[in-house]
Amino acid sequence: MFAVSSDDEQLIARVAALDIGKAEVVCCVRLPGPGGRRVQEVTTHSTMVGSLSDLANRLVEPPRVSCRSYAGCGAGFRAA
Repeated sequence: MFAVSSDDEQLIARVAALDIGKAEVVCCVRLPGPGGRRVQEVTTHSTMVGSLSDLANRLVEPPRVSCRSYAGCGAGFRAA
């Protein structure tokens, strides 16, 4: 049964979503773009320490993302 939530709606300008699999992680970053539109970048990283470290650095370096979402063992993200 769903419960009624009293949370305020929040729009997040800089967001990243991660699809975590056994051998790879797919990352989709969406940022504000020119003219009020959004830009998106989809990258694939192996689950080896060096590649995951590069991904972590990418998410905290400018332009920083302010919210991250995770999903496990999915089919991945597709660019629009």
